[in-house]
Amino acid sequence: MASTAPLIDAEQSLRLLAEQGELLAATPEAALGEPVPAVPGWTVEDVVRHTARGDRWVASILREGPEADVGRLARSLESSPHGPESLANYRDSLDGLLAEFGRRDLADPAATFVGPRTAGWWARRRACENVIHRHDAQSAHQSSPEPIEPIAAADGVDEWAQVIVPSLGLRGKSPVPEAISGKRLALVASDVVSGARWTISAGQTLDGSRSDEAADATATLSAWELFLTAWRRKPLASPAVTGESPVAQGFYDYIRI
Repeated sequence: MASTAPLIDAEQSLRLLAEQGELLAATPEAALGEPVPAVPGWTVEDVVRHTARGDRWVASILREGPEADVGRLARSLESSPHGPESLANYRDSLDGLLAEFGRRDLADPAATFVGPRTAGWWARRRACENVIHRHDAQSAHQSSPEPIEPIAAADGVDEWAQVIVPSLGLRGKSPVPEAISGKRLALVASDVVSGARWTISAGQTLDGSRSDEAADATATLSAWELFLTAWRRKPLASPAVTGESPVAQGFYDYIRI
């Protein structure tokens, strides 16, 4: 049976956002020009500026209320500053977002790019975003970026599978290729005791669920490695895949966010 409830609650997501934000804010100024290994063409400065802009966007959505026009607010955002000022701007953007969360109940309604949800939905979304971009920054200037707790990483995979993947159709993603049409890919987090298996299904569009449905291919990794692989920060290594490896690779190649 499929389940849609997050694996961690909204308060935990908010704490994760604050923790990961602190780590990203601590990026050394000297690292801003370093290239991000898993994101060709990006530097650490690009990561910091992008994440700051996202945090400001969500803060503006929360301020405007449940009827906010999320597209208009995204288009109206000012660009983040360049150079050393980008770190201070990120700090201000993070603090502003956390302050907006602090002014409301996480169960309060909020507008999102997938329709009406809650402020807690955004806490989870921004936590996941700050986790992956903190990893991006650390991967550029230190040898071993810090993982997060397995259950939090599994929740990040859950958000990717059940929120981000199904939203690709709303973003004008190209048609599902024939190689994966009608196929299913299972994802399994090996270090989480229960509830950490997802199925990505390819019909006319993609869908994702937390379920035990039969699949054509299965990728089994730790929750943290699975999270990084889902967000294309690591390749889908063949030892992790059982079943039809070309199907797994087909999903990996198609899902580019």
